[in-house]
Parts: sequence; structure tokens; C-alpha cells
Amino acid sequence: MFKRVRGFLSISNGARRGYLRTWQEGSTAAAANAWRLPVGPEDLSYHSGTGQLRSLNEYEGNRYVYATAP
Repeated sequence: MFKRVRGFLSISNGARRGYLRTWQEGSTAAAANAWRLPVGPEDLSYHSGTGQLRSLNEYEGNRYVYATAP
């Protein structure tokens, strides 16, 4: 059986809040979802045991490590 892949991408937006984009393999860009992230999003890590995405943001005076369940 073929399992569809779900992709995640964090997008920085300079001094403004960034975005988390998700999509399913085979879907179009118009079908993708987007959520707002803190200013300066960096690396993403997926924890399969909890289904969480873990990330951090790094911007002067504004640094956080956080987890979310998309």
C-alpha cells in the first residue's frame, strides 16, 4: 500500500512573522495550508512519537524554542 507523504516548510519573512506551510504529496500549491510563526523561524524537526513539529526562532530580542501539532 502506498502512503502519502506530508511535507512541512518554514518560511522567514524578515522582521515580520514567518509562515509554516504544509501540503500532501500530489496536491497543488493552492491546496496547501499555512499558519503564522514567530519572527525569524529557523529549523524544523518532526517528532513521530507525538506528531509534533519542533522549531525555534532567532531574531534579535526574540528567541524561542517551541512545538506545535499541525
